[in-house]
Amino acid sequence: MTEYIVEMKHITKRFPGIVANDDVSLSIKKAKFLHCSGKTVQENQP
Repeated sequence: MTEYIVEMKHITKRFPGIVANDDVSLSIKKAKFLHCSGKTVQENQP
């Protein structure tokens, strides 16, 4: 099972006269970030 730290589903944003986003979904998986020599490196977890 995939573990998400953020998950949003079916998001719609409307303004008068316009739809900015229609049925948008976002899922961000848990990952480990390492800081090496001033660079950020993502390490995928199994």
